[in-house]
Amino acid sequence: MVNMLTACVQPGALELGEWIKTYMYKNKVKIDACVGNALIDTHFKYGNVQKAQVIYGNLPNRDRCTWTTMIVGLVVNGYGIEALDMFSLLLKASIIPDEVTYIGVLFACTHTGMVDKGGKLFASITTRYGIRPNVAYYRCMVDLLGRAGHLIEALELIKMPIKPNSIVRGALLGACRIHEDPKLAEMATEQTL
Repeated sequence: MVNMLTACVQPGALELGEWIKTYMYKNKVKIDACVGNALIDTHFKYGNVQKAQVIYGNLPNRDRCTWTTMIVGLVVNGYGIEALDMFSLLLKASIIPDEVTYIGVLFACTHTGMVDKGGKLFASITTRYGIRPNVAYYRCMVDLLGRAGHLIEALELIKMPIKPNSIVRGALLGACRIHEDPKLAEMATEQTL
């Protein structure tokens, strides 16, 4: 069922996905965390946030993947505040976030403009959970700082322990373009080559 639902996320397969869900309910297929996560993800990918939330609410057992699927799905569908609320609930439920969870939360901070919260979360990745930030984390933070106009801080951040890739540099250069700072863009280019 999980594989079939995942395949139905492809464009044009919405009807087939609905048919599979109907089949599952009619035949009383057990909706465990794995199948539930696939259903939640499918609804989010089709933009149906409400149905994803209903499935989440009806799941008797939720694992870290369930929480992460909700956080990322909410962010992708424009519900950044709700994603951050979901992260708070995850922590209250004593679920330990993983790398993907944190990327979703940092994207939520980026899309809601919560620079301080994003900075605190970024700092807690290592100190609280022992996760070493990778390039994706730095990209999120550079994007967050850049969108908020904190270009100097974003430039300092690309002097990270990991060599920044084109996506990290692109986030900073895009922010320089938006905030009309060609001089800083030139400095960023020189420092990251």
